[in-house]
Amino acid sequence: MGEGKSARTIRVIHSVLRRALNQAIEWGQIGRNPIKGVKQPKQKKKEIKYYTEEQVKILLAEVDETRYHALYYLAVTTGMRQGELLGLKWTDIDWEHMTIQVRRQVIYHHGGGYSFTKPKSKSGIRTIILGKQAVDILQFYRESLWKIQTRKGADWD
Repeated sequence: MGEGKSARTIRVIHSVLRRALNQAIEWGQIGRNPIKGVKQPKQKKKEIKYYTEEQVKILLAEVDETRYHALYYLAVTTGMRQGELLGLKWTDIDWEHMTIQVRRQVIYHHGGGYSFTKPKSKSGIRTIILGKQAVDILQFYRESLWKIQTRKGADWD
């Protein structure tokens, strides 16, 4: 059965079978769950890959003159997840204390579209301390956006 299947796939199949057979016990169709003694394959933990300092410098140099520079800078200096970064609003930044409040994240719906949600756990809602350079980059970016929005006559914040 396991030949060519990943450990994850086998674990999912095992879980579905276990639940189905437990339901059959509740309905009185079988006396015991035959899958109960079957051992699942151990789940391998993926090794997290990090950029080297040199790779980070190259990445930031590539996006330096783009509108994404602040986003990438926050990503590599704070460790925030993509959904958390995309869920940020200007009101999440405490300029005086140089912090960011992670309060929401953006999620993609498989049928299409995006929405804001709270982070999955309480520990996901947190305050991140920013360095001076991060604050300077964010302020520069905000001022640049303000100038563009003002020229277009759009509302701000």
